Amino acid sequence: MPGKQLADIDPDEFGTFRKAFAESLRKHMANAGLTPQEFADALGMSRSGVYHLLRARNVPRVDELPDMAEALGWSRSDYQKLLPKI
Repeated sequence: MPGKQLADIDPDEFGTFRKAFAESLRKHMANAGLTPQEFADALGMSRSGVYHLLRARNVPRVDELPDMAEALGWSRSDYQKLLPKI
């Protein structure tokens, strides 16, 4: 069964999504050899903003996902790989 779409996430599951997204981002940043500072610089974001993502305090806006994919060295259209299956 495919993962849920972001809009389909029940508010009660949002904490689970945040944690899963943080784990996914950490894994992909490590695979790309990026530090939080390098990732932040590539996005024009503060390092603390990246740490909030990595610690599951925040999730990115949907319009930020293609930029994140590009920062990871992917095609902008590959941003779906960042979204965890919950």
